[in-house]
Amino acid sequence: MFGFLFHRKRQEVRKALASRINHRCADQLRHTSRATTRSPFCEVVWLIPDVSDLSEAFDEMMPVVSKDISTQGVSLIHTQPAASRRVVIGLEGQHGPSFIRATVEHSTPLGYGFYQIGLSPEEVLHAAPGELARWRSRLREYGAREAEQPVAVGC
Repeated sequence: MFGFLFHRKRQEVRKALASRINHRCADQLRHTSRATTRSPFCEVVWLIPDVSDLSEAFDEMMPVVSKDISTQGVSLIHTQPAASRRVVIGLEGQHGPSFIRATVEHSTPLGYGFYQIGLSPEEVLHAAPGELARWRSRLREYGAREAEQPVAVGC
């Protein structure tokens, strides 16, 4: 009897997830005007105000979560709409950070206080050694804050 209930619950979960996948795939098919395909890209990236001196902008950088990526753009998930028309995103890599200046194409509310921000990349910025030192310093500050946060368990 318990095996039957477990199997039924498992089928119900699969059905709910399949429904969600089908809904998302159908939604993507409606957006056929895109010339390039997007790939899932989920990691923390840094949203930085676009100013002439990157080291000053690092004081205001915010961690956000990426959603997807293509050669033509990047999509981010954030708790605020984009504040300006142009931004810089910082991506951590194996050989150091990469900084890309981008134009904000849209800032779409997703509900419950989240926004999807669509970016169109313009150029790669090359950080000076002093700017890279400030970047690393800010990452350490965020890391220290994260270490101080209690870990939430459960919902």
